This record gives sequence, C-alpha cells and structure tokens, in this order.
Amino acid sequence: MQRRLQPAVVSGRVLGVNKIAKYRWDVVRGWPHPVMLNPTDDILDTNTLVFLPVDPTAAEAPDE
Repeated sequence: MQRRLQPAVVSGRVLGVNKIAKYRWDVVRGWPHPVMLNPTDDILDTNTLVFLPVDPTAAEAPDE
C-alpha cells in the first residue's frame, strides 16, 4: 500500500522502491552506519542519499 511507504518514496525522491522492509530496533542498532527513519524534506534537500546493502533475511515479516 502506497500510503504506508515513507514520504521520500511517495514524493519520488527515492525511485525504484515499491516496498520498504521493517527491521527490529536491535537489528538496526547493530548496523555499522547511522540510520535515519523518515527524514524530513529539509534533510533530503541538503544531504546526499546513500544506499547501503542490508540483509533482507533479517527483516520482519510484512504486514498483510
């Protein structure tokens, strides 16, 4: 459902994404880089987006 996708995807700032995985906080906390959830437009306007690979098998089951 598009209404559940993060604003950056819905607004077209991030292209090619049709689903966003959910990760438990303890999984994300163990990643070696900082993570920002739902950045605001001003942050997206003034920073560069960097995509890093994550382990899809560590994601939560999707809501259906």
